[in-house]
Amino acid sequence: MPVEVSAEVLKPLLQRVRNIHPEDAEFANNLWPEAGHFLSSYSLRALIRDEMEDEKVAWEIEEHKRFLDRLSSLLPALSDLFNPAHPDNLEGFCSCIDDCCSDYRTSRNRLRKDRQLREALEALALASERLASALKALEVVKGYIESDYEDFHDLHFGPDEEASFISVDRINEKHNPYSTIEMLIRQMGVCRAVLKITQARASEAPEKLFIVVNRGKNVIVDYAHTMSLMWNGPAITTTPGSDFALLCSLLFECATGETDEGLAGAINLYARSPRRKQSEEDETEFLETESNEDNFESVRWQMRTAMQEMEECKKLIGSGLLDIFARTQLLLKSKRNLRRIRAASEMHGPLQTRMSQLSDDQLAKIKPIDIDNRAAASLDIELGNLRRSIKRDSER
Repeated sequence: MPVEVSAEVLKPLLQRVRNIHPEDAEFANNLWPEAGHFLSSYSLRALIRDEMEDEKVAWEIEEHKRFLDRLSSLLPALSDLFNPAHPDNLEGFCSCIDDCCSDYRTSRNRLRKDRQLREALEALALASERLASALKALEVVKGYIESDYEDFHDLHFGPDEEASFISVDRINEKHNPYSTIEMLIRQMGVCRAVLKITQARASEAPEKLFIVVNRGKNVIVDYAHTMSLMWNGPAITTTPGSDFALLCSLLFECATGETDEGLAGAINLYARSPRRKQSEEDETEFLETESNEDNFESVRWQMRTAMQEMEECKKLIGSGLLDIFARTQLLLKSKRNLRRIRAASEMHGPLQTRMSQLSDDQLAKIKPIDIDNRAAASLDIELGNLRRSIKRDSER
């Protein structure tokens, strides 16, 4: 690895890891110089659709230029801390660094975890309360609106333009059971049960509420640990001056340009967190699955997952936090998982779970799916051009 990696080498590499098509990059460069080289995929699409303010475009381009310069000089030092089994996976490695730095920039505007959790739980409680009030109100008025509701529901979701010209029997055959007000009330009841279950789950295990995400330096430490697990990097340790602490400092410098920043507090916090334990368990399970030649491993995984869900349902039912209807939904879920376990246990084999296990005839029958990936990009360009044309006409 050289002392420094040329920015001109990294520029097309980052374009690939961000899944930016060369045609889109070229079109974006015509709209704004260098936009195709430096914008993220999300921002580039927004620019093409004319949904991004000029100040934001200019700021992000300059921000990513600075990031590229830092990555150019720091990549050799970062890579020296790893010993990957497949050292040619430079794109994946750089992609992870890019995601880390991007998430760190975004995370600076996030709320603290405790506040995120508190506000999420408050929103769940408010939604549940208001949905309960709406259900009571609908029960009172459903007799007055059920006919109109079904009529307008069908018009909106499945218009039947020739309904007045066909027989009554034909109309009954085309009746949609999901268009009734009664079905709406039942669906709202299920939605309220889900809100209650989510509240109960979050009170038992807050980390399972997926919207509670890292912020600030915690993002850097999380990515450092993930990268170490993936590419055989330094083991996480709270010892000052360790290779893991150096990795965190280098990632922080790559994201911010600030040098010699201490992340001891964030490392200590992460080292004791459930997130660290879960990441290590997930990686161990992944490696075991990759090396396991047991053709029934995928089936056993389904059974283990179903058992875990049943245990969670059992715990939530016994928590005393749920009403009868919500507990009934959990029982239904447990019964479904029980059926899955029984079906999996009766499955015959051997199963073919890897491409290497397929015969030449089977491989020959596998045809790549022809997906027009450029269709959506063409629509974005058309939409953006239309918006820009309207703006030009209005300015005349």
